[in-house]
Amino acid sequence: MKRTMAKIMLVGRATVFMVGLTVVLAVVLGVATTGLAATGDRFILGKANSAGTVSKLTSAAASPTLQLINKGTTVAATALNLDVPSRHAPLTVNADAGTATNLSADELDGRDSTDFLGAHAKAAGADTLDGLDSTDFVQGHGSVYQAAADLPQGSDWSYNFLQIQNPDLSLNYWCPNDLLGTNGSVSFGNFSGDTVNVFSDNGSANPTYEALGPGQYHTEDAASDGEHLTLQIQAPGPRVVTIEVFSVQRPGRVGPGDCHVEAQALVTR
Repeated sequence: MKRTMAKIMLVGRATVFMVGLTVVLAVVLGVATTGLAATGDRFILGKANSAGTVSKLTSAAASPTLQLINKGTTVAATALNLDVPSRHAPLTVNADAGTATNLSADELDGRDSTDFLGAHAKAAGADTLDGLDSTDFVQGHGSVYQAAADLPQGSDWSYNFLQIQNPDLSLNYWCPNDLLGTNGSVSFGNFSGDTVNVFSDNGSANPTYEALGPGQYHTEDAASDGEHLTLQIQAPGPRVVTIEVFSVQRPGRVGPGDCHVEAQALVTR
């Protein structure tokens, strides 16, 4: 009887041990396996879940399908962190997606705001606007130049009212003595050291073309009662310069009249 009871107790202890071991292994291995959340398993909050295929959530609700709220108070406490390999897009949207409300982007095509507007103000002068030179408005791949002048009648070609750099080009205007009966002239000079291609459009059916060598000028008539002239120049580099010129000859009502001319040039490279 004693032997029988001893064997029963031994078997009972072994059974309890095996059951306990099974429970412990199930808990430990079960938690570890669930924490990985492989494809097809549950998504466990607070665990490093992983899957080999896309996880998709579809909703027809009138409110957002998914809302993430992080009540942390540190700078790193964001609601969403997108981690992708280098130079991979972290996010895609459908082709006709609307505007994201309150979304702020620090760069545009990899360029900071300082690439579009000069960040350093220059000393105020005749060639500045709010402390910024005309060349400050487009940086990196281009520059903008602008000028306006009131020329006394009879002004000769020596007055250069717009100077462009890189390539070195100039724009002159001749203001005649007879402001009503004689047209003025716009003269474009090439000082770049290379031959440039010049297209000129004064509103006629076709623009004119000229290959302009170093030190040479291209001249266009400017109607006395108002003229609009577009020049486009291609220089080695390659660089393309587009110049818009407006002019008018204004007879004086009391004193002498003048010629008003203004131009803006955009240089891209």
